[in-house]
Amino acid sequence: MPVTSFLRATVLAAGLGVCMGSAAGAGADAAPLVPLARVGPWAGVSGLIGYGDRLWFVNSVKHVDHNSADIYSYDPHSGAVRYERHLFSQDAGRPTVHHGLLYWPFEDARFSVGRGEFMVTDGHAWQWREFTARRRILHLHALLSHDGALYAGSGGFTATLNRSDDAGVTWRQVTEHRNAPNSFSRILSLTTLGNVVYAGLFASSERGVKLQRLENGTLGAVPDWPAGESADALTRYDGRVYALHQDATEVSVWRTDGNASEPVPALANARVRALAAGADALWAIAASNRGGVLWRSSDGREWRVAQRFDRDEPVDVTVYAGQVYVGMLGADGRGVLFGPPAPAPTARSQAPRAMPEASPAPEPDLSQLLAELDRALAEYAGFVASGGRLTALLAPIAASHSDAAAEALAQRIGVVPRGAGQARFAGRRVTAGEQADWQIRWALARNGRGRVPSELLGAPWRSVARRSEKYADPAPAAAWAVAELGQRDDATLAVLIERLDRAGDPPWLAGDLVGALTAVTGCRFAYDATAWRSWRAAGAIPCGPVTQESSVARRLAELATIPGGVFVMGDATGEPDETPRKIAVGSFKLMRHEVTNREFATFVAATNHVTDPERSGVGYVWTDRWRAVQGADWRHPQGAGSAIDGLATHPVVQVSVRDATAYCAWRGLSLPTEAQWEYAARGNDGRRYPWGDEAPAQRGARRANFGTQRCCAPDESDGFIRTAPVGSFPLGASPFGVQDMAGNVWEWTTGAYAPGSDDVALRGGGWGNEPYCLRASYRHGNPPDIGLEMVGFRCAGN
Repeated sequence: MPVTSFLRATVLAAGLGVCMGSAAGAGADAAPLVPLARVGPWAGVSGLIGYGDRLWFVNSVKHVDHNSADIYSYDPHSGAVRYERHLFSQDAGRPTVHHGLLYWPFEDARFSVGRGEFMVTDGHAWQWREFTARRRILHLHALLSHDGALYAGSGGFTATLNRSDDAGVTWRQVTEHRNAPNSFSRILSLTTLGNVVYAGLFASSERGVKLQRLENGTLGAVPDWPAGESADALTRYDGRVYALHQDATEVSVWRTDGNASEPVPALANARVRALAAGADALWAIAASNRGGVLWRSSDGREWRVAQRFDRDEPVDVTVYAGQVYVGMLGADGRGVLFGPPAPAPTARSQAPRAMPEASPAPEPDLSQLLAELDRALAEYAGFVASGGRLTALLAPIAASHSDAAAEALAQRIGVVPRGAGQARFAGRRVTAGEQADWQIRWALARNGRGRVPSELLGAPWRSVARRSEKYADPAPAAAWAVAELGQRDDATLAVLIERLDRAGDPPWLAGDLVGALTAVTGCRFAYDATAWRSWRAAGAIPCGPVTQESSVARRLAELATIPGGVFVMGDATGEPDETPRKIAVGSFKLMRHEVTNREFATFVAATNHVTDPERSGVGYVWTDRWRAVQGADWRHPQGAGSAIDGLATHPVVQVSVRDATAYCAWRGLSLPTEAQWEYAARGNDGRRYPWGDEAPAQRGARRANFGTQRCCAPDESDGFIRTAPVGSFPLGASPFGVQDMAGNVWEWTTGAYAPGSDDVALRGGGWGNEPYCLRASYRHGNPPDIGLEMVGFRCAGN
């Protein structure tokens, strides 16, 4: 009996799965980059990163201390610019995309010293997250997604490299750079080469090799890299890491392959500020006396000027969807984004609405925690003098996320009198009362419950301006707390809008107010005080959905932890290729659901990926048999006349194993092995299907999306003629809570179907198969470069 009648023809290879496109936006034959947006009120545009179908960036003040960091996005399809979010930070660090979400670090968080803070977004909703390290964190300069993990480079009295294996919910310190006494150090930039993490360091009062790499759990100097003051702007291109090397007053570009390092002479006097890598070119931007230069190189050694800029000064560069974009310090005092003159051809997609969420914490003994807090506040000067940290007492109270905690915290603002002595706050002296109240307001914001009194928002500004721009006045903290609480009653809106241009306030305070207004209303008027007042006069109707952290859905592709174990792989009563044998599997993680059209669209928009069926022009569709259909691809599963409109949460199909591998790599993951797949599907008790030994529709309980034939006629008896939204059959979950491992679509693995075969093993059965083919041990194989309308995938990680 044949296993199935799937196609086994050899198809001409369509080439390598990943295509980043050519960075043609500033090539020799392309039109020059032009201003796409001028945003303000701050002078700089930096932190450029592609995510979903938009380019994201920060508008801030560069090179001086200043409390401004606003995130914007640009749609290359329409040319529209949109205000997105305000950060409670002096500036923003380098962002990253991890597990399909955008992570943005607070470069210099204003609430405290000691914690690393960052925002996470799916393109719609936002979450504020933080972590602590063994050493106090003053700055969080860079985040990096690598091999399924999230890395954070911090700075302070010692620089630390930190790692999260659960999408930023919990963290552990990997290593630190111990610098000289009374000095400080920072990890400025992160990248990878091969499977190794590289870090660019700065350390005051210390000369040494500042390009480091992670080896055996510690940072070590890269061979042949010169000693200097810092290494920054790390960029990987064509098997090498490029970085800016600073020594005294000179900045030069160097590169390394991990074994040997060398300078890049062509850029020796160029005053390079940033680097970016495309598919076929490396780009650099350099500042000049009145403007700057965009450089291009195909090999990293020979460089040519791609474009010169007058007046506006470049500070950042990136390549997104095959196009070059440059962020500028605007000569008119507003930040400028430069890019291609016409909308770039990018796919329209919606980022997945999903967030990592912490497991519910045990209910704390609030009365005991408050008693400890009250003892500290009663003798605050002595508490601080003895090394006590108020945030350590406040954190578990805030983590309760309760109304009782909110009320108790609000009652304790002002308990420590301003005359109760002096305290240190971010390197300067404040009154003890100011410091205590500032940290209590942080706890109120983190608690996410309660209400901020309007008098705190309206409190007059008293501090005298200073270079460090560190203040403990109540209004900024109160505005941030309003944003986190979703507090949008009329009294709150009135104070926020009235204060947008109040005389005597520091100019950046308007950013905190605008950030709060945007978060609680969904309106995107940015700093236009007139527009905010007109909106309120017209009725103050929210401009769009306002999603708070507590109501954000868990990600569809959340990873389930599969504990290691031993099981019998195969089935003695099955097909000849299911020979039983005992297999040991280590612990790993697996997506709970198959990758959806929406998630794959986000990947394509972010990377400009072209699938194998799109390259060949052919996908395989079931009619009376598997037939090659012109124009069938992931957007058109049955050919040119079909579409995936309305199928955002259905599994993506018409993707080759190479396309699936590329997606998983973008997520920092990989395809599962056959052993991992089967173990996750059936556990170690020898069950026939993921849910047990019963047939998928026995006793009327539908457990999978399947058909009535071995292969492969559409069948809508389960309500879906072909694919179903992922997770539609919760009764079919595996022992580890993994959905759709029987039916819906076959899934690619990393295994060869047979020794010496080019075919890759598929598992799970699909919408057109009868129950026999849905067995957890059932196998099939297909060529690695074709797509079919019944084959999808999910990703695994360590």
